Amino acid sequence: MFFYWRQSYWMITDVWQGLGVYRSADAEHWERQENILDSPGQRADDGAIGGHADVEVQGDRAFIFYFTHPDWDRTQHYGMHEVHPYHVKRTSLQVAELELRADRLVCDRNKPFDFTLSAA
Repeated sequence: MFFYWRQSYWMITDVWQGLGVYRSADAEHWERQENILDSPGQRADDGAIGGHADVEVQGDRAFIFYFTHPDWDRTQHYGMHEVHPYHVKRTSLQVAELELRADRLVCDRNKPFDFTLSAA
């Protein structure tokens, strides 16, 4: 996913070890940063890595919406034609606020925040 925020272009990719973050001044040359949401959170159903994200920019604030699979045991592997139990399929939608610290995009998923989406 791709967005513009705080005078930079940002690209977030799902790398299955959290989310990969890239920054660019011109949307052509990209600098790779550290992954975000690569450690479990503490909120309900947020105890797994984050994935499949989208970002909503609201003025000078940005919020990341991401999925977790709270009951998924990554050591279990199911074949494509096997019946997957409910706990493997269950997904939780989460949201957290993004921050910019020393030109790095960071996300403290445990940090409380006020959140209201405004109309476009």
